[in-house]
Amino acid sequence: MNSEGVVKLRMHLRVIVERRDAVGKHVMLFFNIVLLLNVANTLLATIPETSDLLFADEIIELIEALCSVAFMVEYLLRILAGGPLGHPLAPMRVMDLVCIFPAFVRVAYWLQ
Repeated sequence: MNSEGVVKLRMHLRVIVERRDAVGKHVMLFFNIVLLLNVANTLLATIPETSDLLFADEIIELIEALCSVAFMVEYLLRILAGGPLGHPLAPMRVMDLVCIFPAFVRVAYWLQ
């Protein structure tokens, strides 16, 4: 891909990440729903009675792994989109990386 193609791709990704069109709004809504699902899943994991349910631990782990993959995809989209807030050393991107680093480790372990 030539540099012009890379610039067009980054511009398109920035439109998505910044929710400037319908696709961007839907994509970012999806990531927000994944975040809510992850919070609900984490809350369920803390309830002792859920471990009594058949396959509950496995389902909770699977949901956690899938949410982690979605968070990684969102992080990469934001980095690839560039812009001042997409720079890897921008405070929010560093915070994102710190938050999803355990997920990187968990998914790498899960894929072994």
